[in-house]
This record gives sequence, structure tokens and C-alpha cells, in this order.
Amino acid sequence: MTNIKKIKIGDYRATIIWNYLNIGINILAGFVFFPLILKYLGEKELGIFGLFYSIKSFIDIGIGWMSASIIKNLLKYNYLKDSIFTLSFLINSFYAIFCFLFFCIYGLLKGDIFVSSIYFGIFAGISFACLPFYELLMVNNMQSVVGFFKFLSQFLFFIFSFAIFFLSSEKGLSDIFLGLFIGSVATFIMVILYVKSNFNIAFDFIHISKTLFSRIFFIDGKSIFLNSLLLIAILQIDVLLIVYLYGEEILAKYMIIYKIPNTLIMLGWRLSEPFGIVISRQIKKDKNSAYLNFLKIEKKILIAGLLVAFGYFFLGHLVLEAWLGDKIYEVKYMYIASSALIFLSIIQRLYFMTNFYTNGMNILNLLMIVELLCKILFILVLFNYFKEVSAILGWLFGLLITIYFYRKNSKGIFIDAKS
Repeated sequence: MTNIKKIKIGDYRATIIWNYLNIGINILAGFVFFPLILKYLGEKELGIFGLFYSIKSFIDIGIGWMSASIIKNLLKYNYLKDSIFTLSFLINSFYAIFCFLFFCIYGLLKGDIFVSSIYFGIFAGISFACLPFYELLMVNNMQSVVGFFKFLSQFLFFIFSFAIFFLSSEKGLSDIFLGLFIGSVATFIMVILYVKSNFNIAFDFIHISKTLFSRIFFIDGKSIFLNSLLLIAILQIDVLLIVYLYGEEILAKYMIIYKIPNTLIMLGWRLSEPFGIVISRQIKKDKNSAYLNFLKIEKKILIAGLLVAFGYFFLGHLVLEAWLGDKIYEVKYMYIASSALIFLSIIQRLYFMTNFYTNGMNILNLLMIVELLCKILFILVLFNYFKEVSAILGWLFGLLITIYFYRKNSKGIFIDAKS
């Protein structure tokens, strides 16, 4: 068994490894559960499965922006770490309760998915409850440990869900979500035990001042909130619009054609995600070295993006056929559009993360609005012609417009830092 005390903390490569193991188990889960749901439950249930994760992503806006603001302020004001940790704990507890109640009410209104909603609501709530501890680990250069726990949660989810689904005589989505619930609870307990054994956790309510609250929520938080809102909207608006306008069955078909491209995009994003915190530290110490490091990573990610995009273009059909067999679903332009989107999205993520923990958020938000509007427009206006690939083409068109400005904005950060 892995001894997480021996993990080299603050190590970029270690974080990348755990992130890739995490997304690797997600890929495996997708490749296993998608066909199983289609075979035993049907397209409608697959659509509901995707819809639940999409709704959770929008609720995550409430913590995504705040978590980034918390980390930013912990890096700046380490002497207030107990107060900031306490504030994060309180807010995330509120979000956890809200999230659980939301899914319970949704399941109650739907009726036939109530049990599934309860399990998923507990999982979503625990996701919030873990964040204060993850934030504490990350500001202490323990990103690799956070990566390990996220991988562990997904690994346990896959093992338990797969076992429960096959052992169940009457199979349903609740079997899969029960495994998700068990895995998240087990991981949450281990996270608390690990943090407690390595840190002196102290709750400090006295020094949660109006100034601290204002800085986290408004001064630093407002631009991050808008950014998080736009990012989640870009990633999930297609799911919500398609299920609302065209139903769960059409959503299931979209999920089938977009599952592999989306997985490859997420893999590419993992290359850049640890870079945000790293560059924020390097700019303070050595601005020239930070810029040179940025250029080196940019070149590597450009090459990686091209390789992944060409790989999907030439092998995408074979992989999809091997995965789903006779349930394969294809749409005109899906391979070429997805390949171009994969490349542009991977390199865009580098520019995105370069800005995230430093400056330049306002321009970045404006560019993301352009992407979002393009995606919505294609789904609303061109769906009859492009079918399920319209959402992919919409995001691609938005990136073609904005990618030059993303890079220009990223380079501007280093120029501002030097001045």
C-alpha cells in the first residue's frame, strides 16, 4: 500500500502523476459504465447520469471561486491561516448542506430517482467538506498529496460501484451512486486523519474580521467568481441546453460522441493545472526565470496538444467502435471538429492557469464570455444542421476567435511583473 507520508511534497511531477492516475481511473470508469448503463438501463438513464454531474458542476461555482480566493489569501497572509481555514470550513459546510438538500428535493420531485439523488447528494456534499483540508495542503506545497486523495476517491468509487452494480439483482443508477457515496465517505475520513496528524488545526472565529471577509469574497473573490462561473458554464451549458431542448436520449448521444474528446481535453488540462501556483511563486522570486519557464512549458504543451489531436483524428473511430460496438453513434464533422477543439483547448488551459493565481483576470473573463456565447449560439441556431456536434463546433469557433488574445494576456503578466 502507498505510504503517503513518503510522497515528495511540492513536486510538480508527483502532482502530474497523481492527476493522471485520477483522470485515468475516470477514463476507465467511463469506458466501463457508459456501455453498462446503455445495455442494462438505457439512454435516458445515461442522460440522467450526465445531468447529475452537470448540475453538481454548476453548484461547484460556489466553492470553486472561493477555494481559489482562499488559497490566494493563504499564500499572502499565512499568519491568518487559522482564521481563513475556519471561514472556509464554515462556508463549505453551508454549501455541503445546500448541495445535499438540492439533490434530495430534485429526486423527490422526479420520484423514480429519489434514492439515487440521496446518494449523489451525499457525495456532492462531501466534495465540499474536503475543500478546507485540500486548501491547507496546497498552500503547504502538498499538491501531490491532494492529487493522491482525489485519485483514491475515484478509485474507491469505481471499485465499489462496479461490484455493487453487478451484485445487484435489479440494477439501477442507485447502485452506481451508492459506490460513489461509499468511496467519498471513506476518502473524507482518511483526509481528516492525515491532516490532523500533520498539522495543528485550530479554529479561530475571533479574527474573522470584516476586512478578511471582504478581501476573500469581494476584493479577490469577485473576479475569480465570474471566472469560475464562466468556466463551468462553458463546460456544462451544452449538457443543460441539450437536455432541456431535446431530452435525455439526445443528451446521451451527445455524451457518447463527446466522451473521448472531453477525456483527452481533461488529460491535456492536467499538464497546466499545477503551473498556476508555481508561476505565482516564481514571479515573486525571479521574474525572468518565471517567463523562461513559461515558454518552455508552452512549447511542450503545444507539441502534446498536436499529438493528442492528430491521434484522435486518425484513431477516434476505432476507439469508439471498440468501446461501444454496435451502439456506436457518429455525426458528420465530429472527428475533425473534436480534434481541432482538443488542440486549442489544451493550449488555452496553459494561458488560463498562468493568469489564475496572478493577474489579468478581467480580460480573461471577457474572452470566456465570447466562447460561451459562441457555444450557446451554435446549440440554439445550428443544432438542426450540425446535430450533437453543434456544441463542439461552437466552442471551437469561440477559441479560434480568442486564442491569440489568451496568449497576449499571459505574456502581459510577465511584462507587468518586470515593470
